[in-house]
This record gives sequence, C-alpha cells and structure tokens, in this order.
Amino acid sequence: MAQVLTVEGMLARVPVRVVPFEVGEDGKVTLLRPKFVSPWLRWMQNFLSKPVFKVRLDEVGSFTWLQMDGTRTAEQ
Repeated sequence: MAQVLTVEGMLARVPVRVVPFEVGEDGKVTLLRPKFVSPWLRWMQNFLSKPVFKVRLDEVGSFTWLQMDGTRTAEQ
C-alpha cells in the first residue's frame, strides 16, 4: 500500500548528499555525477577520459547543497 506523503512529512525529512562535489573559489558547487551508476557498467569508467558529468549549480543551488549536511531537516 502506497504511503501518502504530506507537506509536513516532506519538511520533516533529512536530505543527504549522495554525489561527490567540489566547491570553487567563487563558492559555487559543482556536482560530480558518475556517467555509469549501474554496478555492472561501472568498470567502463576506467576507460573514459571524463568518467563524470559536471553539474554546475548557481548561487541558490550551491547554498542549498551546502546546507544539506545530513543533520538538518528540509524545514530548517
């Protein structure tokens, strides 16, 4: 049976980071998402010159990403 998620329930959740990232000199975050997430294809990353996608966040996204430390709820 599917669970209904309310707004209060969503705000009570604790977001965590699951992708490695870098913080630039300007304070903006760049996410480093692997091109292959399947364990069956991960071995192929060794043969790629660029094994990750770089996703650059703007000021708002960077601030939000850095606030997600695994201890704060979404409401905080």
